[in-house]
Amino acid sequence: EYNGKLYFTTGNLYVTSNLKSANKIELEKNSIVTDIQVLDNTLYVLTSQKLDDGTYRTALWCKQNGQKEKFQELFYFRFPCPAQCFTHHNGTLYFGMGDGTLSKSNPANGIILAAYVLG
Repeated sequence: EYNGKLYFTTGNLYVTSNLKSANKIELEKNSIVTDIQVLDNTLYVLTSQKLDDGTYRTALWCKQNGQKEKFQELFYFRFPCPAQCFTHHNGTLYFGMGDGTLSKSNPANGIILAAYVLG
């Protein structure tokens, strides 16, 4: 829950205030929402998008109190597999990378990236 509304993902991002209907929020064309978290009164949304060269563009978006439904892309990075989740510790964001298959054919599966320092 964030700012009196419930945000959730099914691969797409949705917002609702009454659980009877939800509105889809489009962040980036052909991207998949993989994680949502609230940190320090800011809503963060993680997306991944497969690119033509087979790599993935992972982006972190945010929405701060007082903004309507508009999200701002904070940064993005490219990697051989998408980010499945993120967390933070002592101001540093960590991204869990994996293509969802548990396959050892992609050596990037299971890597944890420390990619950004908050603050």
